[in-house]
Amino acid sequence: MVTLNISHTALACVAAVMMMATLVACAQDARPPEPAGPLRVTDAWARSADSGSTSGAYLTMVNTDTADVSIASFSTPVALLAQLHETTLRDGMSHMRAQPATLLRRDSTLTLAPGGLHVMLMDLTRALRAGDTVRLTLALTDGRSVPVAAVVRAP
Repeated sequence: MVTLNISHTALACVAAVMMMATLVACAQDARPPEPAGPLRVTDAWARSADSGSTSGAYLTMVNTDTADVSIASFSTPVALLAQLHETTLRDGMSHMRAQPATLLRRDSTLTLAPGGLHVMLMDLTRALRAGDTVRLTLALTDGRSVPVAAVVRAP
């Protein structure tokens, strides 16, 4: 029979090394999370504005679905109406017009930005102040929806 004389410090060090090895092995097996829905939304923000007025919301959408996705409408509890609009320049003047359902092809990206496509938030039910969060819902033509949280920024 062999008797080992190991100090508590040495045992603690061995246990720590074994725990670190286990954590590293587990981390290597971890996979990134799957997208939560048909669209991955990033960089969502809205302009600050007073109650009763109009604001705009902007975001980037990536179609992570296996097929094309069509966005039917937008909604939010902070506005009586939320519509996809496009700003165009005609004869030196800026014009905005509502857009119908928007098709987002598989594996494509659509960015809504000032001066182009954006979500008009009309008849705000409350003031939007910098730092607030605005909840938006993107309704798809197939009945699915995508929740979005947009941070309010000062103009």
